[in-house]
Amino acid sequence: MKLPRDLTGTEVGPTTRACGLSICDRLALGDKGRRKVVVAAWQEERKQEEITHPLLEQKVPIGLLPFVQARLRGETTGYLPYLSR
Repeated sequence: MKLPRDLTGTEVGPTTRACGLSICDRLALGDKGRRKVVVAAWQEERKQEEITHPLLEQKVPIGLLPFVQARLRGETTGYLPYLSR
């Protein structure tokens, strides 16, 4: 079975990386696709950022903030909502 070749003449298989890119990396995306990729990457990065929770006084990743707030709402009598600046 002959493997396809990329523009440089290098044989490219399903797991072969030619020019540092896999076959899927060389697909061209339209405006909508690029926006989706950029927004998804930004959201993932943003979820990892940590803030200091005002009530707990502990660092909490922003992605876990809704779960922390839900837990606090059930455990405390005076619920303090988190408001970002």
